Amino acid sequence: MARKTSFFDFWSRKRERGEFMERANQLSLLPTELKRLLGDSGVRLALKSSRMVSLLPPVGTEVYRRLTQSSLKNKEVSDRASCPAPELEAGKPLPFTFGAPPPELLHTPLEDLDPFYQSQKTFIVLAKGSDLIRFHAADSCSLFSPFSFTRRGAINLFRFFVLMTILINCVFMTFNDPPEWSQTVEYVFLSVYTLELVLKVLSRGFCVGRFSFLWNPWNWLDVLVISTGFLSVFADLGKCSVLKTIPRILKIIPVLPGPKMTFGALIQSVKRLVGVVVMTALCLSVFALIAQISFMGSLKNKCYYFVPTNLSSLNSPENQYFAPHHIDALTCSNSTGGGICPDGFTCIRGGVNPNYGFTNFDSMGWSMLTLLRILTRDFLDNLLPLMVRTGTYHMTLFFMAIVFSACFLLRCLMVTVVAMAFGEWEAESFAEAKQRDEEFRLIMDALKRSEEEEQAACRAALSPSQDEAEKKSNEGRCPLLPSACCCGGWPRLKLWLSNPFFDLGIVAFLVVNIVFMAMEHYPMRDRFEEMLSDAHLVFTAVFMVEMVVKLVALGLCGYLQVGWNIFESIIVAVSLLELSLIDTQSFGLLRCLRLLRVFRLARWWPGFLLFLKLIWRCLQSLKNLAVLLAIAVFTFSVAGMTLFGSSYKECSCRISSDCGLPRWHMNDFSHSFLLVFRALWGDWALTLWDCMEVSGQAGCLIYYTLIIGIGNLLMVNLFLVLLLSSFDHLTVPEKKNSLQIAVGTIRRTLWALMGKKKKDVASETPASDIEEDKRKEYLALTSVRAEQPGSEDTCIQRRVPIAEAELEFNVNGVEEEEEKQRKCEDVPDKEHKQLKGNTPEDCCSHKCYRCCPFLDIDTSRRPGTVWSNFRKTCLFIVQNKHFTIFIIVIIVLSSTVLVCEDVYLPHRPTLKEIVQRADQLFTVLFLTEMLLKWIGLGMKKYFTDVWCWVDFLILQVSLVCLMADVFGFYELGGFCSLRALIPLRILSRCPGLRAVLQTLVWTVPSMLKVVPLFLTLWLVFSVLGVNLFAGKFYYCYNETSEQIFHLKDVSNKSDCYTAMMWYNDTIQWTNSRYTFDSVLNGFLSLLVYSTSHDQGMHLMYSAADSTQVESQPANEANFFMSLFFVLFIIVSFFIINVFIRSIVDKLQTDKMGGKYLFMTEQQRTVNQWLIRQPQTPVPRPQNRCRAGLYALVSSPWFEVVMVTVICLNVLTLMLETDDDSQDKEIILYWAQFCFIVLFLIEVILKITAVGRHYFTSNWNLLDFTVTLLAVVGVFLQDLLVNYFVSLYYSCVLRLARIWRILHLFRFTRGIRKLLLSFMMSLPALLNIGFLLLMVTVSFAVFGMFNFALVKTDGMLDSVNFETFGSSLAFMFMVASSDMVERLLATPPHCDPDTENPGFTVRGNCSPPMLTVAFFTSYFLISSLLVVHMIIAVVMETFNSEDDEPISKAELPMFYKTWKRFDPEGSQFIPYSELSDLCDALEEPMRIPKPNSITLTHMDLPLVSGDRVHWKDILEAVAAQVSCDSSHLETIRSGMEEKFPSEVTYEPISSSRRRKQEEVAALVILRWYRKKRLAHHNQYS
Repeated sequence: MARKTSFFDFWSRKRERGEFMERANQLSLLPTELKRLLGDSGVRLALKSSRMVSLLPPVGTEVYRRLTQSSLKNKEVSDRASCPAPELEAGKPLPFTFGAPPPELLHTPLEDLDPFYQSQKTFIVLAKGSDLIRFHAADSCSLFSPFSFTRRGAINLFRFFVLMTILINCVFMTFNDPPEWSQTVEYVFLSVYTLELVLKVLSRGFCVGRFSFLWNPWNWLDVLVISTGFLSVFADLGKCSVLKTIPRILKIIPVLPGPKMTFGALIQSVKRLVGVVVMTALCLSVFALIAQISFMGSLKNKCYYFVPTNLSSLNSPENQYFAPHHIDALTCSNSTGGGICPDGFTCIRGGVNPNYGFTNFDSMGWSMLTLLRILTRDFLDNLLPLMVRTGTYHMTLFFMAIVFSACFLLRCLMVTVVAMAFGEWEAESFAEAKQRDEEFRLIMDALKRSEEEEQAACRAALSPSQDEAEKKSNEGRCPLLPSACCCGGWPRLKLWLSNPFFDLGIVAFLVVNIVFMAMEHYPMRDRFEEMLSDAHLVFTAVFMVEMVVKLVALGLCGYLQVGWNIFESIIVAVSLLELSLIDTQSFGLLRCLRLLRVFRLARWWPGFLLFLKLIWRCLQSLKNLAVLLAIAVFTFSVAGMTLFGSSYKECSCRISSDCGLPRWHMNDFSHSFLLVFRALWGDWALTLWDCMEVSGQAGCLIYYTLIIGIGNLLMVNLFLVLLLSSFDHLTVPEKKNSLQIAVGTIRRTLWALMGKKKKDVASETPASDIEEDKRKEYLALTSVRAEQPGSEDTCIQRRVPIAEAELEFNVNGVEEEEEKQRKCEDVPDKEHKQLKGNTPEDCCSHKCYRCCPFLDIDTSRRPGTVWSNFRKTCLFIVQNKHFTIFIIVIIVLSSTVLVCEDVYLPHRPTLKEIVQRADQLFTVLFLTEMLLKWIGLGMKKYFTDVWCWVDFLILQVSLVCLMADVFGFYELGGFCSLRALIPLRILSRCPGLRAVLQTLVWTVPSMLKVVPLFLTLWLVFSVLGVNLFAGKFYYCYNETSEQIFHLKDVSNKSDCYTAMMWYNDTIQWTNSRYTFDSVLNGFLSLLVYSTSHDQGMHLMYSAADSTQVESQPANEANFFMSLFFVLFIIVSFFIINVFIRSIVDKLQTDKMGGKYLFMTEQQRTVNQWLIRQPQTPVPRPQNRCRAGLYALVSSPWFEVVMVTVICLNVLTLMLETDDDSQDKEIILYWAQFCFIVLFLIEVILKITAVGRHYFTSNWNLLDFTVTLLAVVGVFLQDLLVNYFVSLYYSCVLRLARIWRILHLFRFTRGIRKLLLSFMMSLPALLNIGFLLLMVTVSFAVFGMFNFALVKTDGMLDSVNFETFGSSLAFMFMVASSDMVERLLATPPHCDPDTENPGFTVRGNCSPPMLTVAFFTSYFLISSLLVVHMIIAVVMETFNSEDDEPISKAELPMFYKTWKRFDPEGSQFIPYSELSDLCDALEEPMRIPKPNSITLTHMDLPLVSGDRVHWKDILEAVAAQVSCDSSHLETIRSGMEEKFPSEVTYEPISSSRRRKQEEVAALVILRWYRKKRLAHHNQYS
């Protein structure tokens, strides 16, 4: 893939590339064609330029020749190849030109096919599938020659046997307590691995030769397996036995060719990720330092009952306050805005940090671990409240906004880089496939010409009589037809089955059957359950009759030829088996198989069929990557069980209150597997804390770091490969199926019965009218224009101000819009000026004037003239840009008034009065704006714009609320909360936001097509959940002890009711909060599991503990039911992929790729100018002293020294911890003081050297600002803290020192390029981010109006909906974590009758439906915007150029390098030194070796003596590095200043022509040498 290829070009050609590559991989020659190619010298001569044909042996020679003693002697250096052929590399299948090898030659030593290796004493062995394996022909181990029986036997190593041995060994690895005889099996495995290693050494040799045993890195696994295996025999390795198990698992990769190649491709993508990984580490370090300085020791603030006097009372849990259902003490803060303690408790710093002491910012290491949680968005519903309570939510919100943005952008860059690496790999594969296809076409053309020439020669030799006889014989021949299986059948029944209404009836029965399956719930009445059972019998009978009818009509052979018929027969057989086993334990499992009938809908539902094909295609195309992922999960599971399994059992009391094994542990393989799967899905923090608590910190941190790193790499690659390649050949058929035909027939019949012919009229409607109807559909979103009445030129039009507030959709395509623009540009500006003051359009439509003629006012007379002038004045006002600015200011002020209406407003009468008056004023102003637009634009124009409708409806809400407030109708409080939409009025006034909204509106229809598929799959899982878990989530609960009864004490519902009689109301038989008792509850449970980690885990726990209906659950009694949720996650992975693909497909198919997505053209132009502008070099001072300082500060060594000082400064900041001693603090203080002095000296030196030019560099401005803040922080910090700012905000001065680390980006070209490419997407990110902010503000205000009085969790007393700040923080937490559960308060967790002073509303409970709808809508909208942000980053970074522009700053470097090759200043260098010159240049002008092909393509002019001029080299290098030639003249003029005079020259040749001459001379020389050799052999 060329780097100039845009993302949409790459996306649109995906299907074409896939089909082409699949076709190229299946190329093959017929035996007759292959025989002619190998034996016809004329064909070989015609194909002498073909690379694949040049690899074939000479004519008359066998392709596959057994290795003999004579074949290894007298081998001369081949003149046909100077390097190995890529087509004949080891491990690759043979090219199609060689044909399939004979079966008897497989696994047999053969002569090497590559001309390069034929003189190096090598031989090959062809395995099954024509895979090539190359060996060295020297004696292996100096004992066995290639012809010895021992070595030949060692070569025939059976790969399948080794693979089965490894798999059986992996099964034994999963045993937690292996049996006694397992040690004997271990000896067998070790013997097999030893035998394999010996055979490999015998076949390849140990270390001598390129293809020997030790030269292959994969063979080192065998060495490690054998060494650790024998070591474990003589010593007990303990936990170190993981070094024995992991290499054995990894041996699967080299045994399987597919995963082995995919692993190599992953390693190549890792190389591209180095820059992102380094940048991620730097950013995490910077933000970890910021968090450490801001929150160091703050998480130790806790609420104490009395002031502790010693260490024991400080750490005593009895002295600390614990919120209900929390294991950590309640954190607090003594600063304004932080969390407060309950009455009687004091906030004191002491004790340990939360979560076993692992969640803190007290040191650099813990701070980075916490930042890694933020990067992966894990367990943030615990971290964010802790940070808010221990600090101020303003600073926490600011910090988290920056950190979340940076982490999100880093993840986007990681996805982008992997996508670019995949694109490059696919481009290379496509280039190879294209080359194979060209070679194949060339060979086929040559064979066809040879055959035609031979036939022409034969016809010329034959007599006319013989020719006529041959024609007659050919006419008498009859081709043999293959015999077909003719099965019987009834034609009439077959005709009846082909009727579309038969399929319609089947689909109707399927839909009704699905409805009946969805009606199951718990508890059900006996009569209802019998009705469902009878309905199931009826449906089973119907589908069985369908199967029998099809068998009779089509016959057995015809029936089985259709795959859907086989699938239907399987479902019928399962249903019949279910009826026969209705009273057995297998009945429940067979009931679940009824859901297979849902998939029958795919036969008539193209979208569903496409999704099922996708899954099947993914299982085929992603098998290699899926195998690698499975190997990684299995490896981590076995390693975790080996390393930490015993620790969970021995130290369980540290993490479990009953000293039993927790739910998430690694004591056995099944739990270890689920734990690894959970960590791969992004939920790893809780299990990491448990692991560190029971097994130590170092091992667990390394283990989880590997899981997160390798797992995320595999998951990202899996997602991108699925997104970019698996849909290549999957398209929805355009032909209507039988169901669509039947529905169309019924629709036409109904219209005919109703006496209408709508379909006929629609079919006769011309295309232009159809396009006009499409335009009317989007009329609400199209531009509003005021055209001159009576003018026929539609281009002469004037935009009204409301056109600044609408979305401009191009319904008829980009070409039509460009044509309109070209026509409009032909209109002179004078005509536009004349039209500027024309009369506005009519107020009403023509229908209104016909119904009410009095509305049509004659403007030619006196009353009408006044009205016309008044409308012109109103139109002039609304057209004025200052009026638009005034309205924006009013919107901002009105939104500010809205945020003041918090829960404390009724207790502030003065502020309440001001807010009410301001609200009335703004309402009147918005009403005035509407009236001006009604009069100036007209009612017709106003009500045909969507944004005018939005303004109108919001204004109506404000007017209704204003009247309700005046007349005392306080019951409309819920309706008045819709005033939260007022901030959204500003969206229509921002062009960038309109661009984002335009893109969103374009993609919504395609996303809606995925919704039915999404709901269908969720319906399947919901019904399956009802069949598996209905009525099984109930439990007997003791409200006094707040514990669930054990199964030994209470076994079922009856025992629980018996216990109620003894304990009265303290015991309840209750149900879980989220269940699968009905399909609707199942949908809600799946939604909670998808969005909430905490409640999702509780849902999985309930499923794993479920036993029977109305029975008490037991701990992990049904553990493998957790696989239900694992399967749901995997299917959701595919659904998300389809969802994202639908968005990108819509953007590409609607030709939106030709326009700027998510940004305006002006924004993109300004952004490109800011990024690509060249840096002006600083002139050298004339003063001798300043010139010396200039040479010093501009020296590369000076920059290296300063960067080293910066790194040391950052390292000293990292050494700070919360428990530092006083001596350490003094040392670090004076170290920082020395660094500040050094930075101050640097600034003084640079200002002295370059003067005012110092402030023209952005890096210098950064250094100056950081140094200034550091000096202020050192010398004036005490003064500022005592008199101006608080100590909490004074840490900003210390944070300024960190930003000097950004200088490292200047010396890392890869990261710098990545950042420059990423900066291209910055305008789009800002637009989407601002839209997300506006949506968040509106939702925050709406939540403040509706949920301010809701009772929240004790940990969230400072983050709620009481004020706008806390409401905004809460919405921010909702978007980043699962905080919804903290607000969904329902009885008995709240009191619905409590009084709220100052409010007429009673109770502190949240309305469930409104709460779920509120948070679900916000979650969906925010997720949609985040997905579009990812697409914007990937698209813009993908489209950006990979190289930096050349500016005048690189000219001294070029001149300095040129002087080394041209010391005399002749302005020419020999062409032979050009390669060394280009390699000696510095970045970005350097072209590293090997660069001969690149230099040849430059086509440089050559003068006499094979010399090249500097100007031609500079222009060629500039064009090679960057296609932008705007600064080329400036660069050339700057370089000419370096030379005293211009030398004229006349080219006589070029580098490309010279290369052609060299190749031609080489061909002639080879031909001459071959003829001389043949002549010598003939006479000798």
